[in-house]
Amino acid sequence: MDSENQPVAFIWMRPSGTEPVFRIMCDVKGNGTQEEKALLEWETELLQKADIES
Repeated sequence: MDSENQPVAFIWMRPSGTEPVFRIMCDVKGNGTQEEKALLEWETELLQKADIES
């Protein structure tokens, strides 16, 4: 959240329209490429861990 209590980043998954996979996506407000990369890596790690434990 920013100083005005507004979200600054989002993560989501959506199914591919052409392949049997889910797309992992994230978006960070502004030009925070490092923050976006870190968020995507974190989301990917969580999904990989969930897949191993299931």
